[in-house]
This record gives sequence, C-alpha cells and structure tokens, in this order.
Amino acid sequence: MSTLDLETTIRRLIGHRAGCSLARVPLTYDLDLNALDILELILAVERRFGLVIPDSVPLHTPADFVVFLRSQSTPSNPDTPLPGAPVRPA
Repeated sequence: MSTLDLETTIRRLIGHRAGCSLARVPLTYDLDLNALDILELILAVERRFGLVIPDSVPLHTPADFVVFLRSQSTPSNPDTPLPGAPVRPA
C-alpha cells in the first residue's frame, strides 16, 4: 500500500469516527478526541489492517497512525502490503 493510499485510508477512518472530513486537514493535526474515541479508532485500524497496536504506541495525529502502520511493512520493501490492505489488480 502506498503512503498516499495509507494516508487516505487513515483520514477516512478518523473522519468516520470524528464525524467530519479530514481530506484537507494536515497529517500533523492533533485529533483532540476523547479516550473512548481514540480507543474506537485504534480498534477500527486494527480490524482494517489485521494487526494489534500496542498500548505503548502514542497515537495523537493522523501522521502517528501512518508512521506506525508504515513501520509494520517490510523494512526492505516499504511497498509490501500491510495485512488487511486491499489488493489492487495488476
């Protein structure tokens, strides 16, 4: 999954949880969500990508989610799909 696709997916998940569109919000924007909203967002990301996000990972901005998810791809090939990522036909 490309970084742009990952950013778009994260923006959509966050926007859905926050009840707004984040299409033009900078990735560094503090989400300013309450603890329950953050937990629900983390669970949605975990379900979407088929992984577990440790409690120790600080997730306060969309960029935090993108950085964490990129770190879960293969280091030698950053374009390796994340688990649960949609597969595009060749």
